[in-house]
Amino acid sequence: MIELNKRVILKEFKGVVKYYGEVEGTTGVWVGVDWDNKERGKHDGSYKGKQYFKALSNTSGSFVREKDLDFGSDLFDEINEKYASNSKMDEIKIRDSSNAKLFEFVKMDKIYSKQKQIFQLKCIVLSFSKVSHLDLNKLGQLKFNLCSELDLCSTLIGKWNDLINILSAFPVLKTLRLDCNRIEPLEECTKEEIQKIDENLHVFKGITQLSLNECNLTLKTLNKLPRLFISLEELYLAKNNLDTFNLKGEDFKNLILLDLQGNPFKEIERLESLFKLPRQWESIDQLGQLPSLEKLNVRGTFLSGSRGVESREMIIAKLPKIIYLDKCDISSSSRQSAELLFLSRFSSPPICLEHKSNIERLKLIYGFSNETEGDGNLSSVSNGQYSGIQSRRLFLSFEEQSTMRPLSLALPLHKVVGLGARLFGFEPDQLKGVEIQRSDPNYPSELVARTKDNLLRQFELEDGDTIRFV
Repeated sequence: MIELNKRVILKEFKGVVKYYGEVEGTTGVWVGVDWDNKERGKHDGSYKGKQYFKALSNTSGSFVREKDLDFGSDLFDEINEKYASNSKMDEIKIRDSSNAKLFEFVKMDKIYSKQKQIFQLKCIVLSFSKVSHLDLNKLGQLKFNLCSELDLCSTLIGKWNDLINILSAFPVLKTLRLDCNRIEPLEECTKEEIQKIDENLHVFKGITQLSLNECNLTLKTLNKLPRLFISLEELYLAKNNLDTFNLKGEDFKNLILLDLQGNPFKEIERLESLFKLPRQWESIDQLGQLPSLEKLNVRGTFLSGSRGVESREMIIAKLPKIIYLDKCDISSSSRQSAELLFLSRFSSPPICLEHKSNIERLKLIYGFSNETEGDGNLSSVSNGQYSGIQSRRLFLSFEEQSTMRPLSLALPLHKVVGLGARLFGFEPDQLKGVEIQRSDPNYPSELVARTKDNLLRQFELEDGDTIRFV
């Protein structure tokens, strides 16, 4: 009998079985398929007003006869075909014009000999094949005891029970790539399937690198992964249409790299007040609970900055342990600049709950007390000196408006201009420059270009000096 959530292919179009049975008003038995290509089908899983399954889109569902579908091939057969057969490698045609040139491989005997020893392979790549399952009876007692890397991207892997059978034949596997496979939601598994997973948890425990990009993972499935893959150091989850997640530090205690690129985290439709931030930052805070996380990829996740702080700077300020963000390293100066900018923008009341713990941590690092003075600004500690970081209480002024802020002398001038723009509502591009006014009348004022990258410490500022935007 056909299983639900089984992967199928028809004329190079891949899909998932979502229904098997009769369709009212027709004859015979039909297979309801939800195609990966959202425009491949004709409907949303319904026929004449009756819903038989829920498709991903209004045009991704089809009813197909079983005989027309290909349910994939056995992994062992595919390995033999690729690595133990000479037929595919005896010759190759390279078309560089309208005429095809034929090239023959020579002296390939040694390579063929090694490939035929398939159980000696250390890396097996079967991406873009029709692999869907493994018949363990074909292996007998044999296993791929040397293979540490298995690539099954864009195949027909979909069922967890099929994956368990495959992994049981790879006892030393470290890297598993399953990109572009519609993985069965764990919440849709039957009791018998869940029981089999529970009885075979050992097949997952050795894997340290897992790639599940574009697998249409559900949030419930994602949250259950830590129970299966307990040794993960690298996890790739790009383009899974995730809008939030809820991972705890104990879930992935060994995780070093997390790739979340291209996931549309929730964006708030409107801000209830100037000081309330989008809720998606709660998800970023959760990442801070992962004790070993050092590398994070979130490009394309639609996280927006706030209060003049770019999303990259906010992530750096919120995650103190990461050293690479979106495949770029984070220098000590970049981190310091991001943290100080974050602190200067978000430490004044009312403080968002999403940022409270981050602010408290940064206060301790950069020497701000937990108390506010009469004007609502943070008090600096020990005359602005803490852990080698200096700060000054400076007046920021624009036209008739003025306010005092504690600012780190490690801030570049253009960041201060950005702060002023948020506070006073001017356009930075319309400024003539920035005027440094000393509280000591013996020192003349100094006009500086607004785009200067000079750090504030270079101007030898003292408490009470004024930065005027002109």
